[in-house]
Amino acid sequence: GGHYVCVSLAQDFVMATLVGFCQVFGSVDVHCLGGDPPSSAHLPFVFLMEKSTQDGEAAGGAQPVRTRLYFDVANKHKFSEEALADLPRRVQEQQEAWRVAVLKQRLQGLQAGRVETLDLWAPDNLEAPRFSMRILDFPAGNPRT
Repeated sequence: GGHYVCVSLAQDFVMATLVGFCQVFGSVDVHCLGGDPPSSAHLPFVFLMEKSTQDGEAAGGAQPVRTRLYFDVANKHKFSEEALADLPRRVQEQQEAWRVAVLKQRLQGLQAGRVETLDLWAPDNLEAPRFSMRILDFPAGNPRT
């Protein structure tokens, strides 16, 4: 038995390894460490894991890994139980929501003469953006508009 803590930005390659590693745990609790407003472009997560017994059974008996997601920042004690296989998808959803919050924060400060670039990526092709958008904030009548 034992308890383990992992703090990670939970990128895809980390999640693939972590889910396989979590098979030996009886329970995995996942918490977001994000603040409001976003202080970083990346959302860190804390994984709290309780190790199964030596024979592979969870501490409470032969049960599947119990995965609880504490993603409701407004209510830190509220969680949803998920299958371990769904963990990467749910973490990715949180990462996407975080990126939208970071983008909103960046766009709030638009001012004359400022240019922002927004790259949109296809999930099946990470070599290059699917397309990019440029957001220009120039006064009317400016030759760049």
